[in-house]
Amino acid sequence: YYIFTDKKGKIIAGGGGYISSKNTTKRDGSQTPAFTGKIKLSKARVSFAADGEVYNGKAYTPGCLVSYKGTVFGNDVDYVVQYYYKGKLITPSEIVNAGTYTAVIKATPGSTVCKGSVKKKFRIKPARVADGTTVNVNTEVNWGDPVIYSPASCKPFVEVTYKGMAMTAGEDYKVSYAYNKAVTEATTRNKPVIKIKGKGNYTGTAKVNFEILPYTFSDSDWTVIKDDGYLEVVNSADISKLKLKPVLTIDQKKLKLNRDYTLEYYTDYGLTTSLDSVAGVEDGKDIYFKIIG
Repeated sequence: YYIFTDKKGKIIAGGGGYISSKNTTKRDGSQTPAFTGKIKLSKARVSFAADGEVYNGKAYTPGCLVSYKGTVFGNDVDYVVQYYYKGKLITPSEIVNAGTYTAVIKATPGSTVCKGSVKKKFRIKPARVADGTTVNVNTEVNWGDPVIYSPASCKPFVEVTYKGMAMTAGEDYKVSYAYNKAVTEATTRNKPVIKIKGKGNYTGTAKVNFEILPYTFSDSDWTVIKDDGYLEVVNSADISKLKLKPVLTIDQKKLKLNRDYTLEYYTDYGLTTSLDSVAGVEDGKDIYFKIIG
C-alpha cells in the first residue's frame, strides 16, 4: 500500500490497499477495515490532488483518493478511474487544459470494501494573465523599435508569453488598444495602452503602455494636384488662394492641412525668402513650399 500527503499532512493520494487508524491488525500483520460489508462508492469520500490547481501547460496527476470513515480504498485494487474532458475519454496525461473534468469511479470485481460506481468532478483553474504575462511590442520592422504615428491609429503587433510559454492570439488571448491615435507627449495624460484579455486557459487582463513617436515626412509622402502643371497666380494678398497644394498621405490616409501639418511658401529653392503674398508675383515665377509637421 502507498499513500501521499500534502505539507499539512492531509491525504491526497493512495493505492494498493486500505488503511485506517481504526483498522484491526491480524496476527499475520494484515489489516481489515473498521467496517463490515461493501460500501457503495456513492457514500465514499472522493477527492483529487489536481482539484483547484492552476493551468501551467503541463499535465497534472489527478491524485484520486477514495475513502470511507478513515479507510482509504486502494486505487486499481478496490476501484478503477476513467477521466473525461468535454465528454471525451482521456488519459491522465491529458489533464492539462483549464476546465472541468469528470471522473467515473468503479469498484473492481475483487474489491472486498466497496461496490458500485460514482461520478465526481474536479477543476483546473485558468491562469491569470496579469500574474506572469510578458508583452513584446513589434513595429512590423524590428522588435522593440518605437511605434511611429499613423493617422489610421497605431496598432503594433505583440508577442505574448506567460511564464515563458508562448501564447496564441485568438486562442489564448484577445488584444485591444486604447489612446493610440495621437503622438505621445510629455504632458499626455492617457498613455497609449495594449490590453491583453485572457481566454481559454487564461483569464483576466494584462496591460502594457507604449510610446507613439511623430512621423517624419519624406518625399514619397506627398503628391501635387494641379490643372495644367502651372501655378495660377491670382491678384490677391491671400496666400491660401494658391491652387497648387501638396496632398499628404500616410498609410493611404489623407492628412488634413493645419491639423496634421502646415505650409510655408517661398520664392527661392533654398527656402530663405518667404512669400507672404501672391500679389505682384511675376508670371512664370517659381514658387516653392515647405511642409511642416
